Amino acid sequence: MNDQTLFDPARLPPRDECGMTFHPDLEDERWEHPDLGEEYLSSEAILAAGFESRQVMLEYDDASEEVRDRYYNGGDGGVPDWNPTSPEGEGWILVGIWDTEDSPCAMFVRRVAEGNA
Repeated sequence: MNDQTLFDPARLPPRDECGMTFHPDLEDERWEHPDLGEEYLSSEAILAAGFESRQVMLEYDDASEEVRDRYYNGGDGGVPDWNPTSPEGEGWILVGIWDTEDSPCAMFVRRVAEGNA
């Protein structure tokens, strides 16, 4: 994989009917945690590739009460109207929205500035 095009926003698939999406670059086996396997995206591996990552959780961080109520009480398990807020700072790229045991999660990445890796 060419790291110059890694996490290209143009390659992020459209969100599905439930509001979920997953960048194809996240499916690369290099992100797998050596002990936890493919179920876990290794932030250490992403950092080694020159990116930092942050996750935003609908339940704890980012959604309005209306969006949370619709997710938890609406019965469809979707979040098509959740627009996750990127972490503070510039250069963050949305690379996925998926469901977890706790709540939907959004993942953002950005290139690490020289000297900060």
